[in-house]
Amino acid sequence: MEFINYMNEDRTNLKFGEIVKEERNRHSLSVRELSELSGVSTAYISKIENNKRAYPSKETIFNISFGFDEFLIENYDFILYDDITIDFYSYKLFLDFLKAKDSNFLESDISKLTNEYLSHYIKRFGNSVKKNNEITQEIFNNEIELEKGNSEGKVIDKPNYDLEWLLSQKQFEVFYGRSFLTKPEILNNQKLTPKLMYYYNSLDESDLITIKKLIEAYLESKYEKINNKKDFFYNSIDIDNQHENKLDWYFLDK
Repeated sequence: MEFINYMNEDRTNLKFGEIVKEERNRHSLSVRELSELSGVSTAYISKIENNKRAYPSKETIFNISFGFDEFLIENYDFILYDDITIDFYSYKLFLDFLKAKDSNFLESDISKLTNEYLSHYIKRFGNSVKKNNEITQEIFNNEIELEKGNSEGKVIDKPNYDLEWLLSQKQFEVFYGRSFLTKPEILNNQKLTPKLMYYYNSLDESDLITIKKLIEAYLESKYEKINNKKDFFYNSIDIDNQHENKLDWYFLDK
């Protein structure tokens, strides 16, 4: 119902920064997250939202629109509510930005700006896909550090954020905070070894096996399991068709 209400809203009485702030709050999106998605600095977004900057350039509008587009795609299904699609929703948001109270664009500018943003979106999205395509094997191996709200990962030496790997590997000790004494022998040991003194909270192999089983049981009860992981992964990479329907929303008013 919230999305339906938004689609009926007239925000021409709001300034650009007010629309950005309202939209961020609608999706519980932080300034930092929007900054990472859009490429616009947190300081600039904050100044825009607090009316400390005039209506921005079209490049800034395009970048912030792209940031919201990427957030919607990452966090919602294609259909937001009833027959409201992400493309329809993001098109409405883009128009709100162009028609904001402090906008210096004319109605006659909208069609041209829409086409310019289409080119901007395709270029940025293509660059993002290209970067990820260059590290496909590392992504498949989960040798990636991926910040929340971001779609581009940073390659790391080992799959440190992969719980399955962490709980299965034999090379490194695994810890769980500092609240549990997993080495009870430390209490009766008169002469502590350095390992007992400092690493009293490491989990043993039986702990890791049990935790791994519990996690897998939980995940299997909640999600569909893929058997041929590699085939599924590589067959899912279709750069030419990703976001192909993005072209549609630019012609909704035609």
